[in-house]
Amino acid sequence: MSRRRNRPGPLLRGGAVLGLVLLYALVLRPARPLLTHGLAVPAFHAAASDRPDAVDVVVRRAGLSVELYRAEGDSEWAFTSWTAPPGLIFLLPGLFLIALRPREAYWAVLLACHVGLGLLQIALVAAGISGSDVALEVYRFSQTYGTEVVGLGVPALLYVVAMQRGRREGGDPEGSDRGEDQPASPPPSPSEGKDSR
Repeated sequence: MSRRRNRPGPLLRGGAVLGLVLLYALVLRPARPLLTHGLAVPAFHAAASDRPDAVDVVVRRAGLSVELYRAEGDSEWAFTSWTAPPGLIFLLPGLFLIALRPREAYWAVLLACHVGLGLLQIALVAAGISGSDVALEVYRFSQTYGTEVVGLGVPALLYVVAMQRGRREGGDPEGSDRGEDQPASPPPSPSEGKDSR
C-alpha cells in the first residue's frame, strides 16, 4: 500500500511533461535566436576579422541557424552551418526522461549536454573560420555524430542510471521513487506459507 502511494501518478507525470513543453516553447525556443545573434554570429565575425572578405555569415531560419559561405569561389553553397541548441532532438528525449522519472531532473542533464555541445561547436567553427582545418573537421564530425550521441545516447545512459538507481533503492525501477523512510519488504522465505507442524 505504501509502495502504491509513492508512485508518481498521472497528474505528476502530466504536469511535468506539460512543464517541459512550456519551458521549451516559452523559454528555450525564444532563447535559441538570442544565442545565435548574441554569441555565435559575433564569435564567427571575430574569427573572420583577420580576413573579413573571406567568409560571409548568413543567419537563416529566423535566427536558428547560421550558414557560412566562402567569399571566393563557389559562393552558392555553404561550406558549413551551425544550428542553435536545443531543438527537438532535446525535447523528445527530455519528455521520455520525464515520463521515466518525473521527480528527477534528468531532463536538465540532457539540456546541459546539448548546450555544452552547442558552445563547443561555436568554438570549433570559429577556429575553423580562423584557418584551422582540423577544428572544422572536428566540428563536422561533432555535428554529424556528436549531436546524435547527445540526443540519443545521453538519454539511454540516463535511463540505465535511473534503472540502476531504482534497483538500488529496492523499489520499482520504472519510477516508484520510494523515499528513504520506507524500506523494501524482504522476499518471503521458502518456509513461509507452509504449515509447520
